[in-house]
Amino acid sequence: MLILSEEVNDILASKATLIKFFALPEEQQIQIIPVLDEERKYDFPDGDLITDNALEILVNEYKASLNSILIWLDEPHNDNIQGLFKVFEQIFEIINFIENHYNEDTDNSTIFKLPEWSKLRELSSVVQKTLNIQQAPNTNILKSYIEYRLHP
Repeated sequence: MLILSEEVNDILASKATLIKFFALPEEQQIQIIPVLDEERKYDFPDGDLITDNALEILVNEYKASLNSILIWLDEPHNDNIQGLFKVFEQIFEIINFIENHYNEDTDNSTIFKLPEWSKLRELSSVVQKTLNIQQAPNTNILKSYIEYRLHP
C-alpha cells in the first residue's frame, strides 16, 4: 500500500474525479462528456487552448493534474512510487500522441476508438488503484466536475 503525505492526499482529493473519468469504460465516458456550443479560451500551465471540444479540454486538464501530482510526490526509494512514475510517463506519451494526431476534423468517437485511448484508460485505472482512489465513480459528480471545468 502506498503511504502518502497529507499534502499529496489533499492534491489527490482534488484530482480524483478527473482520474476516475479517464479510467471509465468508453461507453461511460461517451455518456458523460458534453458537446460544447462554441469555442472558448481555457488556461493551462502549458499555454492557452481555444477549442469547442470538451474531450480536448479534459485531456489537457488531465495532463496538468498529473503534473501537479508529480510535483508533490517525493521520489523515495519506494517501488510503488517508481512504478507510478513509469505509468505517468506512459500516460504523458499517449496524451502527446493524441494531441499530435488530433485535429479539428477528428471527432470524439474516433479518439475513443484509438488503441492509445484504450491504453490511456487502462493506465488511468492503474493510477486510480495505486493511489487508492475510490473505484466506483459517482456519475453525477463526474458530470458536475466536467461541467464546472468546461464553464468556469
